[in-house]
Amino acid sequence: MINENSNGGIFALLDSPIGSNISIDGKSIVLKRDDFVGFAALKSFAFHLIAFQAFPTSSHKGGCGSSRHGIVLLTQNDKNNDNWMVAHRYNPKTEEIDPSPIDRLTIMNLESSIRSNHLGPPRVICSNDLLSETEMNDWQRSTTFISVSLLQKRQMFHGCKIVPGAFREDEDSKITTNSESLSRDHHVDGRELHYPPIPIVGGNSNKWCKHNGTKKYLASLNPSQRTDFLVSMQDNSSPTTLVDHILDEYYDQRWEELLGDVQLSYIMFMHLQCLSSLEHWRDLIAMLSFVQLDRLESNA
Repeated sequence: MINENSNGGIFALLDSPIGSNISIDGKSIVLKRDDFVGFAALKSFAFHLIAFQAFPTSSHKGGCGSSRHGIVLLTQNDKNNDNWMVAHRYNPKTEEIDPSPIDRLTIMNLESSIRSNHLGPPRVICSNDLLSETEMNDWQRSTTFISVSLLQKRQMFHGCKIVPGAFREDEDSKITTNSESLSRDHHVDGRELHYPPIPIVGGNSNKWCKHNGTKKYLASLNPSQRTDFLVSMQDNSSPTTLVDHILDEYYDQRWEELLGDVQLSYIMFMHLQCLSSLEHWRDLIAMLSFVQLDRLESNA
């Protein structure tokens, strides 16, 4: 039961149509009422994913509803962020979550009503009532390395809307991560997931030379770097050297962020049906599979 002393985060999604599917951290429910408000008592400083797919009346007549999309939730590890709230509305025109957050006054009123238990079950569901302890522990283990800094690298932030991305061979391999690019795209209806190209080196050279990630990675190098890269491929330790370079270029020499990217791309594929995430997850696993065991053990 939610009470005024309960801590943690709150996620509200207003005006969702009956029949919509909404999930938090992999646990789904189908909305049976049109006055559903959201989830409360979410763990702070932990990664949460809200996945949503609307099935309004018009879609039941022959369509399959809106595409699946989501909201990412992860606050900075700061005592001032212990009790937080994110709120959005359902947009009947797009049949999706409106990416713009609700005004501050409405949020304050909602939060006050929820924390004082004036709004409670079944309109507001406590996360502890929806997910078992085992399910919460499983989710925590599968998202342990997903950090705020990693989300920023993927142009995501606490409370932003995420839409599945498609893998495109002609997509620019340069990924901007600065705050200017985040604010510039604020008007876009959700953030499409983009990942940097991951090369695969090892095994049959004829195969990895045809790999899209490897080709895009080579195209991002200057002529001197490309020559050094191709020459180094003759060395048995080249896969390990390559991972060191990827760690330095994409992850600031932090193995935890690389592992977090593996977790993030898998989660986004499984729960948002995102093809680009599947491609990225596959390439990371393939790249790491060629790394020498002693190199992995030294970073364990």
